[in-house]
Amino acid sequence: VAMEEALKGVEIKDDGGAVLQVQNAHWLEPERQQTYSTVFPKLAEAGTLGVAITCAGADGSVAEYISAYSNGAHEILKGDCQVMYEEVPPTQFVEFRLPEEQQFRLAQVTLEPLTEFRRQKFEAWHNMLKAPTCEAQFR
Repeated sequence: VAMEEALKGVEIKDDGGAVLQVQNAHWLEPERQQTYSTVFPKLAEAGTLGVAITCAGADGSVAEYISAYSNGAHEILKGDCQVMYEEVPPTQFVEFRLPEEQQFRLAQVTLEPLTEFRRQKFEAWHNMLKAPTCEAQFR
């Protein structure tokens, strides 16, 4: 199936319901489709192809969405961030890989709350070093 034909009739909307302008699209690489399929099982179904679709909003923002394409129909995939409880495209989830593994994994959390969590933990650790409350904290 040609990408132009596959994209006919695809309409992606932002959180406010405005239709986004499709800028680019390509078939997902097998490794990337496998990574996303751990959280979005639709991508693991036989005959389903993943499509990465880059869209632009009226405000100039650009985002990549993932679609599960099967039997001539698209399903735009979205999932909930397990911290902020916002529905987001899979591409906004943090991808990671453990040193002993080859395959990337998908965390069901976006970068913003993860960064904030790390900042708060560092701040708590830094304050503990600057003003310890017991001798054991000096070790």
